[in-house]
Amino acid sequence: MPTIVTVHGTFASGETTGTRWWQRGSEQEAALQHVLAGTAGEITYHPFVWDGRNSEASRRAAGRGLLHTFKELEEKGEPYVAIGHSHGGSVIAFALQLAEREKLELPNLKRWFTVGTPFIAFQKKKWLYSRGDFFVKSIYVLSVLLILAATARYLTLGPATDMLYVLVIAGVSLLCLAAATYMIAYYAEGDAPDWKMLDPAFVASVDNRFSKRWTAFWHPADEAILGLRHAHLMQSNLFPPDFATQRYLTLLIPGLPLLAFLIALTGLDAHVARFLSFTAPADAASSALVTQDIFRLADWYASPVELWGRDLFDRTIMTILAFPVLAARLCRWLGSESPQLLGMIIVGASFAYVYLAKGVAHVLSRPTSMALNTVTLSQFRSLVDGVDLASERAIGCNVHPPWHGAAPEPLPKDVCEEITAISDRAASAALPKFRAALGELALSEKMDDLKARFADYLTWDELIHTAYFNSPKFMELLANKCAESEGFRRRMPSEAKRA
Repeated sequence: MPTIVTVHGTFASGETTGTRWWQRGSEQEAALQHVLAGTAGEITYHPFVWDGRNSEASRRAAGRGLLHTFKELEEKGEPYVAIGHSHGGSVIAFALQLAEREKLELPNLKRWFTVGTPFIAFQKKKWLYSRGDFFVKSIYVLSVLLILAATARYLTLGPATDMLYVLVIAGVSLLCLAAATYMIAYYAEGDAPDWKMLDPAFVASVDNRFSKRWTAFWHPADEAILGLRHAHLMQSNLFPPDFATQRYLTLLIPGLPLLAFLIALTGLDAHVARFLSFTAPADAASSALVTQDIFRLADWYASPVELWGRDLFDRTIMTILAFPVLAARLCRWLGSESPQLLGMIIVGASFAYVYLAKGVAHVLSRPTSMALNTVTLSQFRSLVDGVDLASERAIGCNVHPPWHGAAPEPLPKDVCEEITAISDRAASAALPKFRAALGELALSEKMDDLKARFADYLTWDELIHTAYFNSPKFMELLANKCAESEGFRRRMPSEAKRA
């Protein structure tokens, strides 16, 4: 008995019976049954249901399940075709890749159709570590720890080190790294066993075996195809080069006490004290005390200062006061201990520091902007594409599978115009409902509540992407292409009346 296998797209999962195009009992099934018949019996409508998540892992899991369905149909020895809408076409394409890996001809799959399918192209991630699963990553970490342990032993013991011990540890570490690399390259990627799918010879083999049985239907204004394409072409700089300048400046100026604390914490304050003593005049320590506290501080810093006997707070304060000490010594170098001159130097130096800090902040902002733009765009594309694989990343989107080089022609002009008109009518009908409901939607507090309310006003026919199967001309075209497949035919007029 000839079979039509239907595969729904993203966010379209449900029961096998219902009113959607892919379900038994739908208007679309009735339309196809009215036009089509099998050369050896009536046609069976076979919906394939998967979770419908926008997830590449889900699509690949669905592809494995669909291949199992194909195998069952092959055992019956009867012809069948597969129709996939949106990412349902991606599910079919992946099932065929799996079939090729198992060297399955699938001779009874007479034709497979994709409707508005945005095929996402993938590439292996460059770094082997990022492609490994949990156990492989653990091996890498263990290897690094062993190498560090051997290095620490050698540095600690020096000539007394047992070199045999070090060599054994290093050898074991290198063997672990080599084993982990081999496992990633061939067996233990996070998404095993799909690692062969991008091999050029395998890609050519899939193309040669299944592309001739493929027919693609797509509208040039399909929102899903255009949206995913633009997501990969988009190079918008969400963060301008100077966006973080003020933020870094805000951190640099109040951060001086923190910097002094870190200097004291690491012991670098001793070098600060030595530097200040070195820059003081030779007779500074024995000179007469002055009334100004800052000049007295300059004299005190010129004498030997035992820092390690003081607590961390005192050392931090001493580091902070290093700047006014230098200002006081500059005054003395200029031959004056005038408070006015000291104030001018401190104020001028403060302005100079702020100007310098602004330049440093601007320099730091540029690489920060580049990094954030890269990460944000990558995350945005992953969310849009539904890419949640550990070992691969999406590199583009097209209207043909990555393993097929040529893009198919879009639907005929008259079919596209009818689909567009259906979508426009649905959008026009939805607009007054939205206008009346704007206040209600604005008051929705939770995202789930908002989604539910939107569902009350959307039929999804407002999108070209979901309006294909509502077009009589498209259904006629689909039926004709199915009738051209071996094992299928158009009903005679007398048969059509009875059906």
